[in-house]
Order: sequence, then C-alpha cells, then structure tokens
Amino acid sequence: MRIALVIDRFDPGKGGAEAYLASFGEWLRSRGHEVAFLSQDAAPGGADATGARRIEIPGRRAPRPLRDALFLGAAAARIASFDASLGVRATVGTTVYAPHGGVYRAAARANLDSVRSAPLRVAKRAVRAVSPKHLFLGRADAAALRSERTRHLVAVSGRVARDIESALGRPDPRIRVVRNGVDLARFHPENRLAYRAPMRKRLSLADGEAALLFVAHNFRLKGIDTALAAVARLKDRARPQKLLVAGRGHRARAERLARRLGLGPGTVSFLGDVRETAGLYAAADVLVHPTFYDPASLVTLEAMASGLPVVTTREDGTSELLKPGVEGEVIEDPRDSASLAAAIERLLAPGRARRAGEAARRRAEEWPWTRNFAEMEALLGGRDG
Repeated sequence: MRIALVIDRFDPGKGGAEAYLASFGEWLRSRGHEVAFLSQDAAPGGADATGARRIEIPGRRAPRPLRDALFLGAAAARIASFDASLGVRATVGTTVYAPHGGVYRAAARANLDSVRSAPLRVAKRAVRAVSPKHLFLGRADAAALRSERTRHLVAVSGRVARDIESALGRPDPRIRVVRNGVDLARFHPENRLAYRAPMRKRLSLADGEAALLFVAHNFRLKGIDTALAAVARLKDRARPQKLLVAGRGHRARAERLARRLGLGPGTVSFLGDVRETAGLYAAADVLVHPTFYDPASLVTLEAMASGLPVVTTREDGTSELLKPGVEGEVIEDPRDSASLAAAIERLLAPGRARRAGEAARRRAEEWPWTRNFAEMEALLGGRDG
C-alpha cells in the first residue's frame, strides 16, 4: 500500500506521537509499503531516518492557528492520492484517526483541573474561551472525529474510547481500542546490570537511598505538585528518598514549590530533558506518575517493561493494565498526596518493589510495539484488526 502518515510538526527526537510515527513508518516500510510523511515543517532528517519519503507542506506566513488550518486543508487534498492514511493529531479525513494526545476537550478540561489556584483556574478558562489557538484546536479535533471519510477512530485506551463517545454524543461503531506498545528489548530489567550502578553514582544517589522517578514534559498536568507534596510527607522516614524529575516542564515553578515544601537539592533533583530514559528506569526504585490526564502513558508502560514498579492514577489510560497491589499502585485522585505517599511506602517495603517490578514486566510483555503496529496496519488495510 501507499500510506501517508500525517502530522503537523515532525521531530521524532521529541518523543510522543512524532517518535511513534517515525517507528511505525519504518516498520511499515519493512513490510513492503511505500510510506510518506506529510508535515508542514519537520526537523532536518526527521523522516529520513526511516528511509521513507517525506512530503513537506510549507507553512504560510500567517498566525499559527491560520497556518495550522491551511496545513489541514492541504493535507486533506494530498491524502486522496494514497491508498490509506493515518493522522495522530487533529487531521481531517484520514483513513484512520488515532489522537495520541487524547480528545482535546477532555485534555483541556484536565489541564485546567490541574491548576491549584481557583482564581487562576477561572482566569485561564476565560482566556481559553476566546483564544484563537484553543478555539482552533477544539474545532479541528471535533472535525477530525466527525469526518465521514475516516473509517476508524483509534483510541489508545478505554478512557479515550469513552472520551470520543462523549465528544460525539453517542457510541460510534468506528471506534477501536488499539493500545500502545513498548520496545521490550530497549526497555528491559537487564538494563539494571549495565546502567544502575553508574547512573546512581552520576545522580549522587547514596547506597540504600530510594530513587523516585518523575518523567514528563508538562509538569503540572502530570502531577508534579502532588509528587512533591508526597515526597515532603516522606522526607522524615527512616529510609532516605530522592525525587528525580526529568523532562522539559516548567522547572522554575516546580523548584519554587519544592523550596516552599522544605525540599532541598538533596531531596529533589531536576535533571532537565533526558532523551535516553532507559538508564533512569534502571537507576530508580519506583516510577511516580500522579497525572491529571494521560490517554495511555508511554512512560508508565516503559517503566513496567523495565521492571520498575509504578504508581499512577485512574486518569492514566495505562492504569487499565495494572492490578493495584500487583504491578504497582493506582490512586483515585491526582491531588491526593497522602494516598500517593502511602502507595510509595507500600512499594518500597522490603521485597515488594522486586515482586511488583517482576509482575510489571510480565504485564508489559503482553504489549510489544509490534502488536500495536500489526493492528494499525490491519486497520489501514481495511481489515478490522
């Protein structure tokens, strides 16, 4: 088949949907398909690493919402010449639409919910109501979900499937749940043998010190406030603990909160953007992911594949794969730092982290990345998975 993979901006180095498309494109090409990436701009060599052909649709000199709207129109015209097409971010008329960021309306609501200050929350809601950017994103996502040309709407979790039905106002027979997959070779418990000791030394982790790992690019949405508050509750425990914060989030704000909670550099370490996370999973003892919204966290799944027990929330679609008390812990309220602290303590009990990590790896082994790719290929080819 000739397959178009459509995304507004394409830089696989950023991870997320862009890295997914790069890997999926490479896999499709290995299966004999002709693959093209359609983007309005792309990082140099972004698609070239897959060996696929890139079609770059230039952005116009216009404000971003208008530029994005022009891209959607140009992409819709281009995909007509392909046998099948896949969109992962608000693209109208593709054969398969798989919103990796979830349904815009649900994500936007959770983003506001994660704001601790009620007055600030009200102000942000008012700004979003008239913001050209947010108005465009909401309408584009709604148009993508309602497009009659789209054969399948792919949800990466049951929660996203429910969000799609809510956005449409009805059940829709086009909805299919195709869960994220994980690279089981890259993320493996044996990484601890190679990475754990040198990485812990590099991170200044003392022998016996528990390393709690938080990885995100939107710190507030993924629950940094709750994570820091939980660590503050645990700081006087007998076993010393350190929170490792990795990602491109709003660091200054998180550092201010850490100081207000009495957490110094010896208790919280901000690592910045870490592209290769396998070493961090190996060095850590628990992944802490108290997210307000996650369609299906790849961070959670990668940690599980690495043999790392996890604490996440019901708002994370990957929590649907977890049996609380077995592979990790699931808390109900992403604001509840007391429940998060208690869950971390349970996982750090002697022998518990090892058992939970082993169970997490076994569960992750049910979701290799090739399973996702094969199911998506079937949908693109008109075979109902």
